[in-house]
Order: sequence, then structure tokens, then C-alpha cells
Amino acid sequence: MLKAWRQIFQPCRRLHFQSVIRYARYGTVNLQAFNPVKVVHVISGDLWAGAEAQAATLLAQLSQQPDVSVTAIILNQGELVRRLTALNISVLVLDEQKLSSPAIFFNLLRLLHR
Repeated sequence: MLKAWRQIFQPCRRLHFQSVIRYARYGTVNLQAFNPVKVVHVISGDLWAGAEAQAATLLAQLSQQPDVSVTAIILNQGELVRRLTALNISVLVLDEQKLSSPAIFFNLLRLLHR
């Protein structure tokens, strides 16, 4: 399985590296010339405990990177949603108390596809 993923992503890394080298030949590298990396975290977020605190810290640091676009999909309203929105991080809530498992799954597919 890991070998299959490497075959898919290795050409992407090589292409990005070649683009950086091409830009570096003509002066400084302009990171704005590249599309930002899109990072999506799917988090339960039902309690405020160690995992949620770690996720909030990680997302806060990632959101400060100029070449990273961060989105959090959270399955419950709570403290994590409040803290991430206070940090101006894009948060989408799929409330697992109101939606069925198939509805959450298909909403996740729709959100990840765009």
C-alpha cells in the first residue's frame, strides 16, 4: 500500500522541486507563485482534552504558514470550534448528533472533493 502511495506522490514532489529550482535560477524563490498546500483535519471535538488541545495547537501553527491553507471539519460543537474560529481558522461542523453516519460520510466526501 505504501509503495502505491509513493508512486502517486513522488512525481508530484519531483515536479514541485523542479519548479522551485527553475524559480531559484532567476533570483529569489517567490512562494506566492505556488498554490498553497491544503490541509484538512477531521476531528471529533466532543470534549476539550489532550487530542483536541493538540489539534488546536497544530492548526494554529499551520495557519501561520504562508503556503498552507488550513480547514478543520469538526463533528461536534464545543470548545474546539470556539477556539479555532477565534484564531480565524476555517471550521466546518458536521454535527454527529444531528446527522447519521452515512450523511456525515457523504458530506465529508463532498467537502473533500471541492
